Amino acid sequence: VRLEADRRMRQLLGFVEKAERVADLVQQIARFVRIAQAAAEMRVRLEWQPDLADFSLGNWKVFEAKTAKGPASLTLAAEFSARQGSGGPSYDLTCSLDRFSIHLPGPVASLYFDRLFFRACSGRKVEVDAVFGGIEFKGPLAFVERLRSIIPLDGFSDPPYLDVSASGIVAGFTFAIPDLAVGMFAMRNMMFGAELTVPFLGDLTLGLRFCERENPCSVTVMCLGGGFYFGILLGMNGLRMLEAAVEVQASLSINLGVASGSVYAGVGIFFSVEMVGEERHITLMGYFRFGGSLRILGFITISIELRLEMIYKDPPKKMIGRATLEIEIEIFCFSKTVRIEHERKLAGNNDDPTLRHMLATPYAEPVTQAQVIGWDEYLVAFS
Repeated sequence: VRLEADRRMRQLLGFVEKAERVADLVQQIARFVRIAQAAAEMRVRLEWQPDLADFSLGNWKVFEAKTAKGPASLTLAAEFSARQGSGGPSYDLTCSLDRFSIHLPGPVASLYFDRLFFRACSGRKVEVDAVFGGIEFKGPLAFVERLRSIIPLDGFSDPPYLDVSASGIVAGFTFAIPDLAVGMFAMRNMMFGAELTVPFLGDLTLGLRFCERENPCSVTVMCLGGGFYFGILLGMNGLRMLEAAVEVQASLSINLGVASGSVYAGVGIFFSVEMVGEERHITLMGYFRFGGSLRILGFITISIELRLEMIYKDPPKKMIGRATLEIEIEIFCFSKTVRIEHERKLAGNNDDPTLRHMLATPYAEPVTQAQVIGWDEYLVAFS
């Protein structure tokens, strides 16, 4: 019995040994297949998911790594692959920044992002997806809050136009607002546009505009008409530029057969704020326009326009008055235009250089080449 048991045990161990050899052979074959596939196709993927923290400038928190929907996350991934006979390597680069807030100093505005996504693949167009969670205007820009209701927050997702250059990505959209007419009141030519700029190096900027300077909105009430436009550019460091204008105009025309004419008068206000480096430039202008034209027998035309402007600029904290008169006469193919301008400084401050300031810079005397201070010579001449 013992001998029979030993024989059966040896048979069992032999079977196990053979099974182990078969399993090892299968593993070796699988390893060989993987090596062969790697030789035919190479794929490398790098992925980075760092922890994000808030970023502040002084006491102001510019970047907040969270929203009401949760904490922020950043994913940077790069995948490269090459296959024999494919004609060259391919790449897939993605960057996704989710759930973060940007608070512009001032405070002027807060931007809440659900997602900011960028993807570049070989053989495909660049994809940009910006999903806003909301925009909130504050402080001096609180009056813009009424425009928020017409801003489509999903407009930057697959936008109508996308420009990718060596400096960055520009995504934006524009859409027309239908004309509105109620009785004697009419609003035409309304448009809203937005543009998001994501530079590869630099600050993110967001531009919003309601109509444009070259193409303002038109408002008409009976014989009174006018127009307006508004534009704003926001950056990571706060307000970059703000521009707005409103104009009201009245016009009247008459046609007597042998002669026809028209006359108009308008007043308007223009305001702009622009950041040049660390300096803020402010321009406020009020103007009055008056003009008319007369056409006689269809070949003689006389037109005249008078424009009065009051402009305040800071810097240099000056107020300037300007008047422009333009007269044009057309007879058949002959045309003559006369333009008269006059400008006068109505008020200013002590920023203008004095005589002492202008003579304080030393200069080289032509004969001796000695350094001479003009202010000292001026005092000696009158002493």
